[in-house]
Amino acid sequence: MTAVGIEQAVLQDTVELDRPAGPSGWFNRLVAWHLKRRGARKAWPRSDVAESARARSLIRRACLKAAASGAAAGSVSTLATVLTAQTEGVATVFTVPLAAAAIAVEMGFRTIVHLDLACDLAEAFDVPYNLENPDDLFRLYALIFKTAAHDEGSEDPGRSLVHDVMSQETEEVGEKVGSRVLGESVARNLLPVLGIATSAITNYLVTRKLGDTVRRYVRYRRALHDALEHASAGCHEYLDLLV
Repeated sequence: MTAVGIEQAVLQDTVELDRPAGPSGWFNRLVAWHLKRRGARKAWPRSDVAESARARSLIRRACLKAAASGAAAGSVSTLATVLTAQTEGVATVFTVPLAAAAIAVEMGFRTIVHLDLACDLAEAFDVPYNLENPDDLFRLYALIFKTAAHDEGSEDPGRSLVHDVMSQETEEVGEKVGSRVLGESVARNLLPVLGIATSAITNYLVTRKLGDTVRRYVRYRRALHDALEHASAGCHEYLDLLV
């Protein structure tokens, strides 16, 4: 091996050693922690309630939780703004960290609510995700939060979108989603008083959109699973030919 090759190998090993272990970014770390925590607990028993009714109930409950967290964060930001104005900026040392902490807590809580909603909907339709390898969940997030760029003017935009989503790394999707959630949370809480309503309404609508998208996705997965089971049972002798 030449000196240049040895130098490149040493530099590559150094980069690998310096690279932090585990997921990067607040969103990826929070998702990894919560999914590991969720996977360790016992699964909820199956309910006799119809799948569609249970799904609507789960979505409604998650929307209310997200809206409440948004209103709370907006209230704290408004309080911090009022205190700063009344003290002519003297209380900035306390109010700015307070508002930042409220936004951070709201982001984390909303992320956990969305994760639980996606997992609960999958379990309601009996097609749970693999929590140890949540690639499918992240690809679904890439579609919901539109982290993949694709050409709408192409002949088959759906195919190009799926290709872009499948080609993205899990951490890349998480970092993009985390940046978008952070930007939206900060922007919504910049306006005092008005931020209370905008945060609550936006959180409700975003959670509703996520829930409806996940519900359709897991419903299609369940229908495909049932169709394949039916075909396997009825055509087991000719299953290779069918495939």
